[in-house]
Amino acid sequence: MKTLSILLLTGLTFFTTFAQLLPPDETWVEQTVRGMTLDEKIGQLFVAVHSNVDRTKEWIKEYNIGGIWFARAEAQRIAAELNELQESSKYPLLVTVDFEKGAGTYVDGATNLPINMAMGASRNPDLVYKAALLTAREARAIGVHVNFAPVVDVNNNPKNPVINTRSYGEDPRLVAQLATAAIKGYQDGGLLATTKHFPGHGNTATDSHSHLGVVSSNADEFESIELLPYKETLRHAKPSAVMTAHLWIKAVDRDTIPATLSPNAINGLLRQRLGFDGVIYTDAMVMGGITTPDFST
Repeated sequence: MKTLSILLLTGLTFFTTFAQLLPPDETWVEQTVRGMTLDEKIGQLFVAVHSNVDRTKEWIKEYNIGGIWFARAEAQRIAAELNELQESSKYPLLVTVDFEKGAGTYVDGATNLPINMAMGASRNPDLVYKAALLTAREARAIGVHVNFAPVVDVNNNPKNPVINTRSYGEDPRLVAQLATAAIKGYQDGGLLATTKHFPGHGNTATDSHSHLGVVSSNADEFESIELLPYKETLRHAKPSAVMTAHLWIKAVDRDTIPATLSPNAINGLLRQRLGFDGVIYTDAMVMGGITTPDFST
């Protein structure tokens, strides 16, 4: 119930003018949640991939989905589609994206910025902040609310096939510093930021889109490398959301289990120890790292 209330508060917050964050109406949220059926409450916890208006409208009608994610689109077309989908939904839809290097990552007509490793090479938090602020302004202009960025993974494994240049670099303190600047830039521009991939996707040679990855760092290494950017960004930037990784973190769990499904990682580490009380998103639930029946390594 608390998670659902946070999601609805988030949605209401963004039904405002461009790039303006207004205080959420908690009374509306509480009344809305009380009036929902169980099926509606369940549906509000899901974010579906949008590619076709008619199909997404069916999901809204049949499953009461709480949000959508979209990939490649043209700016004017996607803005019109998002308006149409919002009008068809009983509850505000959260529109989410992966604009890791600007809105031009997926939107034709928007600005395509350098990848994080290039930004990291600048070692300039102000530059990262300005890039994130620009991204936020363009994203909000077309109706986007949540960015699944920044990536706060540390690039400490040269064999990593999926993070590499998406990371700000191999220095966890630099990653924390630049990610903090990015979060502030996104959220100052009215775009909710999401740090990912918790508790850290850098030190693995596996692409979790295909298979369950393993982070074998010992407790000290995990604490000082993988976890450091999360501790620092939660303390100094307060991102609105965190996204989980489909990775077995040996420093957290003795048994083979993806962090996404791990009470130790999510409740024990993120919620209780780090004190994060915002929205937690899973990485895509169609990825091999979570759908593989046999988690043996």
